[in-house]
Amino acid sequence: MSVPRPSEAAPVATPSPAWSLRAARAGDADAWHALQATIYAEGRAFVGDGPPSGGALAARLRALDPDQGTVRFAELGSGAAPADRAAAPGGLIGWVEAYRMGSRRLQHVAVLTVAVAPRWRGRGVGRALMAELATWGRRRGVRKLQLHVRAGNAEAIALYQRLGYALEGVLRDQVAGDGGFEDEWVMALPLDPPEGWWP
Repeated sequence: MSVPRPSEAAPVATPSPAWSLRAARAGDADAWHALQATIYAEGRAFVGDGPPSGGALAARLRALDPDQGTVRFAELGSGAAPADRAAAPGGLIGWVEAYRMGSRRLQHVAVLTVAVAPRWRGRGVGRALMAELATWGRRRGVRKLQLHVRAGNAEAIALYQRLGYALEGVLRDQVAGDGGFEDEWVMALPLDPPEGWWP
C-alpha cells in the first residue's frame, strides 16, 4: 500500500468562522453523546452497539489526565448557517480523543478515535482535528499514533492515508454485521519516523 510521506500529505484545513477547535470541557458530555448518537445511527463507522451514556462520557472527561489523554472538539462558530446549527445538537460537529497505552513499555503509543458529523465531512474538520492530536502527542513524547478502522470505511481510510498513516495489520472478520463479517484495519502514524518506516 502506498502511503504519502508527511511532505506529500494533504494540507491541514484551518478553522473558519463556521467552525473552530477547542479542548473538551466538563459540561460537554450531553452534546458529545448527541454527536456520537448521530454517527452510530449511520451504522458504518464504529464497532460498538451505541454511544456511551452522557454520564459515562462526563466521568471520562472528569478523569482525563492531560498527559495521558486528550479530547478535542470541533464546534460551530458564529458564521455557521442556520441549517448547519439545526443539524448539530449542542453545537459539536466532530471530535478526536486519544489515550496513551497503560503499560510503561507502551507509553510511547496513543490510540485514537476521530469522527465528524456527516454534514461536515469533506470540509477539513477531520484533518484539523488530527493535526491538533499530533501536536498534543509530540508535546508529550508520544512516538506513534494508532487507530482502528473498519475496512469498508473507504472515506476515513483515504483521509488517514493522505495524512501519512500506514496499514500495520488486519484483524480478519473482526466486525459482525447484517451482511456477514468485516475486517478491521490497524493503522499508525509515527510522530518521529525512523528511516525506512514508510513502504
